Amino acid sequence: MNKIKELGFILADKITNFIGSWAFILIQTIVVLVWIVLNITVLITHFDPYPFILLNLFFSTEAAYATPLILMASKRQSQKDGEKVDRDLAVDHETNLVVKDLQDALEKLNEDLLLDRQAIKDHTQMKKDVEHIKHELDKLLKIVKKN
Repeated sequence: MNKIKELGFILADKITNFIGSWAFILIQTIVVLVWIVLNITVLITHFDPYPFILLNLFFSTEAAYATPLILMASKRQSQKDGEKVDRDLAVDHETNLVVKDLQDALEKLNEDLLLDRQAIKDHTQMKKDVEHIKHELDKLLKIVKKN
């Protein structure tokens, strides 16, 4: 039953796509003009004289079938749109999780960088302290050698 329903929706989509095209409008315009010309000229026997009741019947029948087909196609498009929204929401959720993970990783890298900078400052200060101590020891050594 679902395959028949799906086939009906696909057929409705194809028909409404054609009905909504310029090709359909041009074909229908040409058919109507030919119909009217044939029925108001003396070239052939008038099969639908003015006021073109048969032509109106065809238009009414066309509208009677086109309307539910258009509604079916619209319903199917709404379903597709709803499915797309659901997919988009799922992708957005996954994207938000990835962005959150990336933010956490960046924060950790930033903390590590701050720690590394502090370690470099500490190391630089220690080098200065060692140089200062070495300098002081050299001075003491000179004093001791003099005495």
